Amino acid sequence: MYLVRGAGEALAMLGDTISGPDMVEWLRHADQDKRRRAAIALAYLGDASAIGPLMEALRDQHREVRREAALSLGLRSGQAAIPALTAALDDIDEEVRKEARRALALLAKKEQAC
Repeated sequence: MYLVRGAGEALAMLGDTISGPDMVEWLRHADQDKRRRAAIALAYLGDASAIGPLMEALRDQHREVRREAALSLGLRSGQAAIPALTAALDDIDEEVRKEARRALALLAKKEQAC
């Protein structure tokens, strides 16, 4: 699965002492690759405090960051992320739109399971 590979890659690159709050800080880093890896790691870590920053990352200037943020929100967020993910359906990048659709579908599945 893409997430498992990506999360493993991210965690390996970031080190073994990372935490959710550390990764939230990395979402604001100047380096786009660090922001992208942070978005991946946050899906894996499941830190609830990351939901707001991940929604902000949906507006990042780099599509890779936006794409990973959408995926992370689909895997770890709740209903609060729906407006941000819905807005991402209009992103200029097709891959971001695709991940936003996938994230919304995952959230809908979670809601049905409850």
